[in-house]
Amino acid sequence: MEERKEFLIRRLDKLINRELFKELTLEEREEKEKVLIEYNEILTQEARDKAQEKAEKSREMKQRRGRGRYGEQRLAKKVGGIVVGRSKAVKLPSGKYIKIDCQRPCDVVTEIFSFESKWRKNVPKFLDKLMAQAQRNCPSGLTPVGVIGDREARVVYYIMTENDFLSWHGNNKGG
Repeated sequence: MEERKEFLIRRLDKLINRELFKELTLEEREEKEKVLIEYNEILTQEARDKAQEKAEKSREMKQRRGRGRYGEQRLAKKVGGIVVGRSKAVKLPSGKYIKIDCQRPCDVVTEIFSFESKWRKNVPKFLDKLMAQAQRNCPSGLTPVGVIGDREARVVYYIMTENDFLSWHGNNKGG
């Protein structure tokens, strides 16, 4: 369709130039009208396609945000924390107030943790493999923890399953 559109633009340009110099024949005028109609149809179809694409993207973004809200509420319930949202300060169940940076708020806070929650359709495969290996190689009675870092060891992350985290730190009344 893009090639056809370019061809129509070039043809229209030639016909308009001929019209400016009053060299346009009757057949060329008819051709010009047909070319204009076809060109407008292509533009209309492109506009429809863009609108449909935008609507699909909007639906996807709403689904993502819904997944995120679900994850934040679930996490807060599991660890006994509070979903922050856009609050300037939150009051924890213990009565303690925590001041929040409204420009970059975390998702959930507890007495000792600030959580940033990401809920995706699929967890990256390397994380699944890392945790499967940690669980498979873990001696009984110990907690498996996956450790991941970059080659220069500037940043290292410790990853554990939800059940293990909650058994160590959580308010496991959320189910």
